[in-house]
Amino acid sequence: MDRLGPRAGRRVRPRHGRRPGRREPRLRGVPRRPGDGEQRPDPQREPVLGPRHLGLSKPWRPVGDGVRQPRRHALRVAARVVFPRRRPAAALPGAADEHAGFSFRGTPRTDLMAAETGANRQLSYSSSGPRELWPGVSNYVLQVHSRRRTRDDDHVPALLMYFLDSGGGSYTEVVSSAQVKWFQSQSQFLNPNGRIPELIFWHIPSTAYVMVGPKAKSEIRKPCVGSINKEEVAPQAAEWGMMDALAKRPSVKAVFVGHNHGLDWCCPYEELWLCFARHTGYGGYGDWPKGARIIQVTEDPFSAVSWIRMENGSRHSDVTLSS
Repeated sequence: MDRLGPRAGRRVRPRHGRRPGRREPRLRGVPRRPGDGEQRPDPQREPVLGPRHLGLSKPWRPVGDGVRQPRRHALRVAARVVFPRRRPAAALPGAADEHAGFSFRGTPRTDLMAAETGANRQLSYSSSGPRELWPGVSNYVLQVHSRRRTRDDDHVPALLMYFLDSGGGSYTEVVSSAQVKWFQSQSQFLNPNGRIPELIFWHIPSTAYVMVGPKAKSEIRKPCVGSINKEEVAPQAAEWGMMDALAKRPSVKAVFVGHNHGLDWCCPYEELWLCFARHTGYGGYGDWPKGARIIQVTEDPFSAVSWIRMENGSRHSDVTLSS
């Protein structure tokens, strides 16, 4: 589905529990240290963590970063973690996807998205988004419906998740004014009264992260929550109104980004939370322990909580995003 109109949000029914008689596929990732700014792909090594580490045995949403190596290979490996377990998934590109500065040839964003959605049509909920927002792709919205819905609320989602391309690589690192207008149009149509909770995902942090985050390499103190703060926030090149648009919507509970591998904190901003994911893959810079940000959403009443699950199975940095 290339083009999204106001009614084109994809519907997702959360899946729960484990399939009996199926063993969890276990992927091993071995770090390879790049030299001289070079990324060294190893087709014999897997660049992502396995389902046990990401909490895929339960209905949680993992958010990770740094799944690099040749892009098509990384997509195939990630797909082997999620899709054989019949888990729906959605993705968006990072700053280095299709980047020409690595030792392997880059793959354009549009080709990456086409490869993912084409090979996993039944379970991939990713989308290239409306063509008028290209060359940025992955601008789309997912409507998550309750498993307990009745005929009366058959078309009313329990949660809305917005995905936006924040640029990078050969594209300017921004969420553009055109994307802001697209978000406002979609959110006004799907959630005019603001009664449905909303979560936002893009890759490169906005300048608001610089404003609210702790000083680089300092202790993370309340109200922020996290475990690593090893570098300065590397924000988008400019702010074109997206944060103002989000701050005006009480229905928006949190924004999730990646990009900085040495950060994993969440900090409050206005009435919402700004969160980093955790460096998940064995590509990219940094040798910090690998993990993933987990988001758990419940309804009746609505609540959203998040934490970091590490590769060794440990859990830390719990934060309540909405209750």
